[in-house]
Amino acid sequence: MSKRDSLDFLANSLLDKTLLSNPSITDELLTELAFLPLAIAQAAAYLSRNKLSISRYLHLLRNTDQDLSNLMSAEFLDLTRPRGAPNAIANTWIVSFDQIRLTDQTAVDLLAFVSYIEPKAIPRSILPLVPPEEQLVRAIGTLLGYAFFIERSEDTYDMHRLVQKATKIWLDKHPLEKEEARKKAVEHLAGVFPDAAINYDNMPMCREYLPHALKVAQSAQGEDLASHYTQCQLLGHFFMWDGRFRECIYWLEQAIELFERVVAIESKVLREDDPSRLGSQHQLASAYLEDGRIGEAIKLLAQVDAIRSKVLREDDRSRLASQHELARAYLADGRIGEAIEVFERVVAIESKVLREDHSNRLSSQHALASAYLEDGRIGEAIELFERVAAIRSKVLREDHSDRLVSEHALVSAYLADGRIGEAIKLFAQVVAIESKVLREDVLKGDECNDLREKLDRLAYSPVCKICPRE
Repeated sequence: MSKRDSLDFLANSLLDKTLLSNPSITDELLTELAFLPLAIAQAAAYLSRNKLSISRYLHLLRNTDQDLSNLMSAEFLDLTRPRGAPNAIANTWIVSFDQIRLTDQTAVDLLAFVSYIEPKAIPRSILPLVPPEEQLVRAIGTLLGYAFFIERSEDTYDMHRLVQKATKIWLDKHPLEKEEARKKAVEHLAGVFPDAAINYDNMPMCREYLPHALKVAQSAQGEDLASHYTQCQLLGHFFMWDGRFRECIYWLEQAIELFERVVAIESKVLREDDPSRLGSQHQLASAYLEDGRIGEAIKLLAQVDAIRSKVLREDDRSRLASQHELARAYLADGRIGEAIEVFERVVAIESKVLREDHSNRLSSQHALASAYLEDGRIGEAIELFERVAAIRSKVLREDHSDRLVSEHALVSAYLADGRIGEAIKLFAQVVAIESKVLREDVLKGDECNDLREKLDRLAYSPVCKICPRE
């Protein structure tokens, strides 16, 4: 930027124009800032926010932490072109950051969090909540005020890549703060990333959060097992519903690998009937089942069910869930009689304790109907499928995954019963709905079909028969 343009930019950025009353001091400042827009913007933000004279600000710039400044300048060399720019950016960042640390710790924490996500298109809704809300508002205002944040649109922010880089360098010099920020980022993203498998309406927010979630997932380490597992699972669900099967399979397989480590650790430190340990074993067994590792799934689920049956009531949600999954595994293994026996027991108990439109009760009825269909008991299967589909049609949107699953299954049952006309009519409705919510290329091509075959073993699918229960 030319000297004239730099002066105009500084003048337009300052709230108090009287600060420019001394031309020689102003020239000195612009020279110190290497006529660089980012450095000028940060300097102007600091001057306006703290009502400081330019001469005093120059003194602060020239007395920054030289070790940190030199480190940042070296890191910035490949990212900036003008000579002197790295040092100018480093010094303005340090001066502003030191002031923020004195006045607004929430803003410091927010800055640390953002250093782990993408610096562009940051939704306000992805930022960690800080009670009371006014505190978060103040922190965002602080970062905007110091030009660390730039407001892209309402409730969406950008951060200059060099500001993010400077924050990372500062964190590298403060390992305790860095580790705390990293753990919080991994845990937070696992908690806020929406689950596309539960509700397709979550897809727009998933897409908005996706670049940030992928960035955080890359920073996860061994001690973040539970949060990292959840995040991998959620990413897998998103990519599945977006028709990106290769990425879906990658993240779901990552989730299985992580949960095997969780179970191994918990088996060493927790009692065999510890709820957390049993919950982890249950989820790992479900993942095995979706990955086609049926024998391993049955062995682990039978173990979990045996322990839960000793310590929990028959209508306990966790006990019913493990029995539901065990029956699913039996069905996948061709042990249809055993599957039906367990499913019937679960359905009978849930019919006493859950509302008729409760998702767990409907899931179990759907699973039992699938088992009846496999056993050739077509009439009983159709009766149950129709009941589930009717209830889901009342309480779920037409494009909800659970509703589509029910309707697909009912089509199969009608075909098995020779009711071709009804099957064609319902199938046409389902295809019309799916064509709106699934990408056109999702099921095209041999390679995609091969991926879909593996995907059907790995996770929920709009054409799968039975969805897992946790």
